Amino acid sequence: MEKIERTGIAGPAGLEYDAYQAVCMKLQAKARRTERPAQVIAVTGTAADDGQAAVAANLAVVMAKTGVRTLLLDGDLRAPALHDMFQLPNRGLTECLTAGTDYHELIQPVDGLAVVTGGAAAANAGELLSGKRMQELLQAVRGEYDYVFVNTAPVLASADAVSVSGKADGVILVIASGQHEAAQVRKAKTALEESGASLLGCILNRATEA
Repeated sequence: MEKIERTGIAGPAGLEYDAYQAVCMKLQAKARRTERPAQVIAVTGTAADDGQAAVAANLAVVMAKTGVRTLLLDGDLRAPALHDMFQLPNRGLTECLTAGTDYHELIQPVDGLAVVTGGAAAANAGELLSGKRMQELLQAVRGEYDYVFVNTAPVLASADAVSVSGKADGVILVIASGQHEAAQVRKAKTALEESGASLLGCILNRATEA
């Protein structure tokens, strides 16, 4: 996977930054209108190469810059990517879920954002993400952070995203512009909804101006 800049954002004055800022503002506004705000937000894609890891990273970076406590978890245990994006050592969620390592020991701070990388790729990712330790971890971080963004594997690639999204408070579906038939997107949306996930919305990624 090609490395991106540390934050993956062109700059605070760029159009890309403004777009992510608008999403974060909508999430915060929605949180103020409900008794149970979406604290843990899974970010997934329809299929591979939709760019959900970069979207999750950028949303977390921008949210942290608003001054709220923000945690970013790499829940794509088959192909973890956030350690490359932030150029961090890759010891993270896998170690937490397999060895019971305290997640506090795995947090790596990046410019006001707390990051837990994916750790070693896991062949039994589905089992780990659907297990009790993952449920307990998400419950614990709700008490310590205002927002937790979880990068997950694509919906149509495995059941991993469904497992995480069902445990999260909400899910954002990333769709790469011009890459999917409408039937694929509907299939991904249906899979999430059938898991009990609350779909917060969709982000069209890599769109270009006409």
